[in-house]
Amino acid sequence: MAVCLEVKNLTKSIKGKPIVGGVSFSIEEGKIVGFVGPNGAGKTTTMRMIMGLIKSDNGSVKICGYDLYDEHKKAISNIAGIIEKPSFYKEFSGLDNLLLMAGISEDADEDYIDEIIELLDMKDYIENKAGTYSLGMQQRLGIALALINKPKILILDEPLNGLDPIGIRELHSIFPKLAEKGTAILISSHILKEIEEDCDECIMILDGKTVDIAPEEGETLEEAFFRITDGKGGQKHA
Repeated sequence: MAVCLEVKNLTKSIKGKPIVGGVSFSIEEGKIVGFVGPNGAGKTTTMRMIMGLIKSDNGSVKICGYDLYDEHKKAISNIAGIIEKPSFYKEFSGLDNLLLMAGISEDADEDYIDEIIELLDMKDYIENKAGTYSLGMQQRLGIALALINKPKILILDEPLNGLDPIGIRELHSIFPKLAEKGTAILISSHILKEIEEDCDECIMILDGKTVDIAPEEGETLEEAFFRITDGKGGQKHA
């Protein structure tokens, strides 16, 4: 499968403090990839750099072969996501939010909007005001809005935060459907059990750098996480 996201040696300091110190990984199309690490490890900062929301100090990001900085318009047209929480107009219905986004998109039409609504199983509430949505419904709407431009890569920063078990399970049902259509998904989460169940592979970031989190034989992802971090939220030192 083709590589749709290639990250090489990303670094970022904020106010003189190193936040990300050398992150490298790649993701193939149609893959669901978990992005894990302790609080403050640099996950959200890395995701912001990948989406072009902040500029890296060094390193490179290629999206579907296009350099994020040298070929910004082509690169950014292939990626979308939700960083921290979805953004939408609460006083509008979910459908009106989608129609509004489609109005500024070159790729979406009403048939495609109907396809997204069907894919994410939003038919029963799509015409209700978005401000009345549960957290799970809000996450679905956020994903629907991110899909309007038909991105090849979807970035989701802690999409499970605040959801009850039903909301988590409902959201999980969406990921394989998107992957089947060739969309690559990068999901950050602290819920390691869910990451292990849903993701094809996992990337770990510690102290601003990517490290190997391959579980040993008979080991769960959570057990591997605590072995590597020594249960203290930082990298274990020999």
